Amino acid sequence: MGITGTEVSKETADIILLNDSFATIVKAIESGRGLYENFQKFIQFQQIVNVSALFLILMFELLDWGTPLKPIQILWINIMMDGPLAISLSFEKTRKYIMTEFPRDKSKSIVTTDLWINIFINSTFMVLSMIFFIRVFHINKEMTPTYIFNLFIFLVIFNVYNCKSIGKNSILKSFFNNKVLNIIVISTIIIQIFISIFLRSFFSLNYLNYIEYLKIISFSLSIIVFSEFIRFFRRVFNK
Repeated sequence: MGITGTEVSKETADIILLNDSFATIVKAIESGRGLYENFQKFIQFQQIVNVSALFLILMFELLDWGTPLKPIQILWINIMMDGPLAISLSFEKTRKYIMTEFPRDKSKSIVTTDLWINIFINSTFMVLSMIFFIRVFHINKEMTPTYIFNLFIFLVIFNVYNCKSIGKNSILKSFFNNKVLNIIVISTIIIQIFISIFLRSFFSLNYLNYIEYLKIISFSLSIIVFSEFIRFFRRVFNK
């Protein structure tokens, strides 16, 4: 006890409770679990971006479709996606029933099987959905980098909501509970549209009208629907 305990007992103790309340231990464990999960969400989001970019470039090279993203576009993706959006996940609230779970194994990797499954599935979906969009809407070779760049950005923006969960749990109940994340998502969308309109030459982009942007944004929302379906399927299969 930090208040009533003797100096001798404090020196030999493993834990000192500054407020002399045993409930503090429970709160500390709960905060630690929540922080650990937020680290996992951060890693999950960043790895999906990195793996998707790698898969996309490899796919275009194998199919001899040219370069899907310019160097400046890849740099912008890294700045925006690995920065504000990833950091916003650190503001996620601790899950309500996190203390009902068993303690994790100390030797267990922070990147769990569930994380690897989410990373692989979402990365694959992003790449295939971009190729699907290009092929279905018959986007010519000249316009492909512009569409791919915007599709990639918006898919990643909406995928940040999927990263609110690291397992099979649905995100729908907690979809808007992170105010910082919501503000950053809206700001990122506005910035992306701004640079696509006013900084086209700098980012090597072609002109897109507002209908095309609506089409891209609407299509990109499919990643949330897809991920919810996968989580639902995994819950049913697990039962």
